[in-house]
Amino acid sequence: MKLNVFLSLFLISIFSEVSSQSINFVRNSDFELFSNCPNSVSQINNCLFWKNVDITSTSVLSTPDYLNICATSSSIYSPAIPTNWGGFQNPESGSGYAGIYTYLANKPNYREYIKQDLGISLVSGVTYQIAVSVNLADNSAYCSNNFGVCLSASDITINNNGAPYQVLNYLSPQLNGVMVSDTVNWTTLNSYFKSNGNERYLTIGNFVPDNNTTVVQNSNNDILGYLGAYYYVEDVSVSPFKLFEDVITLCDSNLVLNASICDGCDLSYTWTSLPIDSSVFGQEHSNSISVFPTVNTTYQVLIEDNNTNAIFFDEVYVEVINDCSCDIQIPNVFTPNSDGYNDFFYPVLKNIEAGEILIYNRWGNVVFYSDNIFEKWDGRNLNAVCPDGVYYYIINYTCSMNKMSKTIHGSVTKLK
Repeated sequence: MKLNVFLSLFLISIFSEVSSQSINFVRNSDFELFSNCPNSVSQINNCLFWKNVDITSTSVLSTPDYLNICATSSSIYSPAIPTNWGGFQNPESGSGYAGIYTYLANKPNYREYIKQDLGISLVSGVTYQIAVSVNLADNSAYCSNNFGVCLSASDITINNNGAPYQVLNYLSPQLNGVMVSDTVNWTTLNSYFKSNGNERYLTIGNFVPDNNTTVVQNSNNDILGYLGAYYYVEDVSVSPFKLFEDVITLCDSNLVLNASICDGCDLSYTWTSLPIDSSVFGQEHSNSISVFPTVNTTYQVLIEDNNTNAIFFDEVYVEVINDCSCDIQIPNVFTPNSDGYNDFFYPVLKNIEAGEILIYNRWGNVVFYSDNIFEKWDGRNLNAVCPDGVYYYIINYTCSMNKMSKTIHGSVTKLK
């Protein structure tokens, strides 16, 4: 039985803690590449494709940092890695990371934001996953919630010319993270959203004012006296999201559809099938179901976040093919005389996905070889016609259903 599964995704909101996807639209996502190695803090613009949102001309009001292993500074404001002005931390990947304040106790509504132009707008109607890894610096006096990532249609800048600090609370970030207090390990924050088709600019920071931001005293000492929540930022990604593979092949077995997309979230699941599959009964409200369809069936799952009322819908069409056996039939004679009949030697394949063919003469010399099992032999060796007679073959192949590899050998007679 073969199952071809066609996936349709439709997402309307945010979830957390989900595995990453393969395509990433964020450039220099691990902060490894730079135009100049940083020699002090406040140099995020040295990191390729990343910029400070604050472009105030009189004096830059906020100063996000770029840290890299290339830095050799030993000053108190060192941007080196792993030991720097924020404490000690190795990169999660690559050789660099950014550093931003999401809160300062002695400067109301102080924020640091970093941004980049993705270089291309997202596709309307497609569901994307946002992911970012963060780590609370050892020397932070506080940790805070509301670590956010926002994708917008326009470039975001702050140009206050000496005005008070500005919180970008007019933006609606697609990711607004929980409080992260881990100073040892990197914590990955995830969310999902359905694109309007015009998002191109990515901004990272705290988009919520102090009166709605929760902070907790960190047990470590703030040796620099800034009294803030300072986070390292790594591995930023924006990727198309898929819950299932496009095609699933199943042979003589049940099919498990797992819709678990969030660890630790309060979610409700509702599964339906069309036509009705009785094997779904008793599993309608589970995060995964085990089914064994006997006819073509569409399975649908509706997921609701009980805290935010966010809705996620997915459906899978399952095409059932009853015969999934693996077989190979090989002729014992062929007549390559260009009359249009039986001019080629080739195996007749059933549910075989790959393989190779080797043909040799009675003296053991190879006259034909192909690593494409679907290629046909025309009775020639390097464009020279082989004499009539008996030839011997070895065929190695892999079954498409169970992925088992097999070998078959025998002989074929070439006649005029």
